[in-house]
Amino acid sequence: MVLVHAGCSAPPTGSGRLPDQACASVSDLARAFRAALETFGPTASGRAVAPLHRFPSGCCSIASCLLARYLYEHDYHDTRCVYGPLRWDKARAHEWVRTGAVIVDITADQFGWISPRPDAVIVTTCSKFHSRWGRRKQLAYAPNWSAWGWTQAVLRDYEAAYAELLSLIAAT
Repeated sequence: MVLVHAGCSAPPTGSGRLPDQACASVSDLARAFRAALETFGPTASGRAVAPLHRFPSGCCSIASCLLARYLYEHDYHDTRCVYGPLRWDKARAHEWVRTGAVIVDITADQFGWISPRPDAVIVTTCSKFHSRWGRRKQLAYAPNWSAWGWTQAVLRDYEAAYAELLSLIAAT
């Protein structure tokens, strides 16, 4: 797994809660969360999170929603999920997390057909990979996904998956 702290000419810098030294903390959190998802994915149960069995392929939305909560609970309160279609192929889309000015993506490597191949974990303020995605929608994280309008069944699946991921992280 490769961690990227800068993908452009500008060095990583933060805004708000994220001073420069905090990028390393976000990197550590993202790396731990990704490792837990790699272990958890094949055993994922619950209809809403079942696609995690093929992590990272096709899992960017689920993984980003779960990661947004994890970062929020580690005091990164300006955390949101970002979604956008590929600029040259609107049928393909991707989702990642932003916390302050920092891009946090733990599923970019599912796009192996993009050259150069994205790293497994990207934490940066400037990303050529993410500039390939078009008009973006952003949804701020709210505690327990309360503002996202999910059904109780979806919330139960996400809560169960999140609890399991936390136990995997704690065991490492």
